[in-house]
Amino acid sequence: MKVDLALLADYAEVTQRGGKLIVCGIFDRISLGDLEAVHPHMAVALKLSCDPDEAQGHHLSVRLVDPDGADVVQPMEGDVEVKAEGDANASVNLILDLNLVKFRAAGPHSFDVFLDGELAMQVPLTVELLHG
Repeated sequence: MKVDLALLADYAEVTQRGGKLIVCGIFDRISLGDLEAVHPHMAVALKLSCDPDEAQGHHLSVRLVDPDGADVVQPMEGDVEVKAEGDANASVNLILDLNLVKFRAAGPHSFDVFLDGELAMQVPLTVELLHG
């Protein structure tokens, strides 16, 4: 299994018909007034794919880490099954919603995406403080 797409957005959804990925407001930087503020909502959108001869079940883990590598929120994880039909590749779209995230530090953060315990992709996020 591999990560074909990983991004951060204001809103993301997978349609009921056809499983299409809808993403609005892609970003890689947020600005906060101070470190007591919370970011109201963000979504991590993922597209995972696998070859038809590959094992169908895999473990997915996504960590949001701060500049020191500490978790900002509890890691999001679970098992993912992608079923290939015939000799075609198979894919699945996933959305991870995060609400009211409080960042404890400014600077470079990252959403680290792991498949079966191996780092598959990183989605950078810069947290900056506004100076008024």
